[in-house]
Amino acid sequence: REGWLRQFRRDAARLSELGCPIMVFAAGPIRTVGHDQDTARKKEIINSFILETAGVFETCGVKLALETVCGDYTDYLTALSQSAQLCQAPKAHNLYLLTDIRHLVRAGDEPEDILRYQDRIIHAHIDNPIDRARHLPLPGDGYSYDFFLRRVVQTRTQWISFECHDEVHWLTQGAASLAYIRSLVEKYQAAL
Repeated sequence: REGWLRQFRRDAARLSELGCPIMVFAAGPIRTVGHDQDTARKKEIINSFILETAGVFETCGVKLALETVCGDYTDYLTALSQSAQLCQAPKAHNLYLLTDIRHLVRAGDEPEDILRYQDRIIHAHIDNPIDRARHLPLPGDGYSYDFFLRRVVQTRTQWISFECHDEVHWLTQGAASLAYIRSLVEKYQAAL
């Protein structure tokens, strides 16, 4: 634990020097708690570690965004409501939320949770929520981003990002994907 926190102190200083305002805390597998007699104690340890990590980054002016990660990767903090509860802890003033459409869909979270916890959401991420292969969000890819993006825009979140797993697809379709996402965001902003 102390080794990680020492590393985070160096990371926080470096991010601050680079002008990066947010650090994402995802780390699904390391926050697995299992279901045994020690589960409550493990949750307490993980919560304490996340809150302490947020404090370390705060010393350098970097916000910590906790990513809710679905059950494919962990069994704890798998719903936006659980992550939001941790963000409401007394020492959580530098802990915020990242909402990701892939994890939201797989966890069965309600889209309205995005608005319910909007005061803590500072980053929204668009990863592939559909089972079939898709490299980038594009018009006609068979998925509507409306339910997610419309609510994210309502939160006035600071950051919206999307993922591309393949450099070739980014080079050939990245500009079209970015234009598509921007057009959706602008449409929802105009409707506010």
